[in-house]
Amino acid sequence: MQVNKVLNFTYAGNSIVKPVCGLNAVPQEGVIHPHEFVFVYQEQDAQERRWQHLTQSLRERLCHYGLEMAILDNHQEPRQSSIAVVHKDAYLIVQSMAYEGVVGEFNLQHILEFGFAPVLTRQIDLLRTLNGLEYVMKTGY
Repeated sequence: MQVNKVLNFTYAGNSIVKPVCGLNAVPQEGVIHPHEFVFVYQEQDAQERRWQHLTQSLRERLCHYGLEMAILDNHQEPRQSSIAVVHKDAYLIVQSMAYEGVVGEFNLQHILEFGFAPVLTRQIDLLRTLNGLEYVMKTGY
C-alpha cells in the first residue's frame, strides 16, 4: 500500500504536501494513506491568484465538517496544481457520494496514489463534488 506523507515529505514519489487546514484526521506519524482521500482536484497552468481564491473557498466550505485539505505539489509536472481533501473515514464518504451521483474517472495510477477517491480536472466536476460532499456531511454517511 502506498503511503502519502505530509509536511515537506514526499508522497507518490515526487510530490510535496502542504497542509491547508487542520490535518487532525492525519495519523500522528504524519502520513495520508490512499484510503483517506475524499477527492483530489488537479488543474493545469493554474494562476496563483485564482488558485489561492479556490483554496480559500474550499477551506471556508469544508473545514467545519472535519475534513482536512492539503496542497499536493508534483515536481514531475510543475505546471499541474493539485489540492486534496482527506478524512479518516474517506472510504465511507466516497461510497456515500457515489449514491449521490458523484463518481470520478479512475485509472490505475490514481487508485495507487489516492485510493478510490475521485480525481477531478474540471471546475464543474469540482462544484458537483462539493455539493454532493456537503450533502453527505450534513446528512451523515
